[in-house]
Parts: sequence; structure tokens; C-alpha cells
Amino acid sequence: MVETLSYNPYDNMICLDCGDQCAVQKRGTSCKSARKNMEAWKSRKGEVAINTSHLMCVPNDLQLVEVDPAYCCIWAPEFGCRLVRSVLDDHIPCRRCINPKRKRRGYTLCPCRGYHGKVAIGLVFIVVGVNIIRQMS
Repeated sequence: MVETLSYNPYDNMICLDCGDQCAVQKRGTSCKSARKNMEAWKSRKGEVAINTSHLMCVPNDLQLVEVDPAYCCIWAPEFGCRLVRSVLDDHIPCRRCINPKRKRRGYTLCPCRGYHGKVAIGLVFIVVGVNIIRQMS
């Protein structure tokens, strides 16, 4: 009898609460893919069996479905933004999910309120300052 091994990509994942840095009004998830992990597992002829029940930070109505996540962003009004990443990837901080200036490919950031407002307010101050300087000259 040949035993089929299963691979749960979320087995070694933990949650980081980034809520104090990011208030949101919507609910959702998005994951950054890590292709190298999946290719290594496929070479062993295993099956993917996604299970996130051990991750207490993932509400039942928000599902993580990426079969090969590098990390995931989860957001909801009741907790803000959370980062789900490997226990080994301590170099991946919350700002991967909340920094709108960061270039991202293949995943969505938590839709934080306030970041765009801070940029817009800064631009208003610059425009007003330039106009005052012009009037003084």
C-alpha cells in the first residue's frame, strides 16, 4: 500500500495583529504566492490539503485558499489588518500588508483608512505653502 502524503501550506504559519496600524471597513483576504515551496512539494508527489483551523486569527467566513503562500493579509472592521506568515519568516513585517508605497505583485493590501488621507493632506500643505511663497515674492 502506497501512502499519499498531504501538504498543508498553513501548518507553520502564525498571525501578526497589525490592527492598531490599520482601520478598515471591508472584509477580505489576499496572499502573496511563493512558487518555490509548491514546486518542491510537487516533486514529492504529495497532495495539497488546506486547513487553517489552527490559525485562530482567521475568521470562519474569511478563507485562505492560496496553495503556496509566502504570506497573507487578512482584514475586517472588528480587528483591522492581520499578517499570516511562516514562523521562520520573521523578516516579514506588518507593513507588507499596509504600506501603500510598497510595490506589490499578485496580492492586495489591507484597505486601510487614513494612508491616502495623509498623503492628500501633505499635498494640500505643499500647494498652500507654494502659493504663500509666490504671494510674498
